[in-house]
Amino acid sequence: MTRLLFLPSCLREDYFSEAVAIAKNNGYEVYRVPGASKMKRILLNYDLNSIEKFVGIVCDDEINLAKIFANKSGILERVISFPLSKDGCVDTEFDLESFKKIL
Repeated sequence: MTRLLFLPSCLREDYFSEAVAIAKNNGYEVYRVPGASKMKRILLNYDLNSIEKFVGIVCDDEINLAKIFANKSGILERVISFPLSKDGCVDTEFDLESFKKIL
């Protein structure tokens, strides 16, 4: 089974590096993407039935778009959205301690 983590391209570099290390230690494939349309294109390269967990650290607008695709694709129950604690498309952040717990 495949575990995927999608990180926003606007994420602060220190948060990105930490998230990648945590995710890889937990068996995740990691993608840095600019938005939901890129997530969708990446997901289409996988057998959707093989996706065990799909975690997205994204802003509310992007996760809503991703959830629409996930619902249509039948994988919504395997999607975990993790909100940014600081958004705005530049130097975004999230709660690393909470992130560790969900993986």
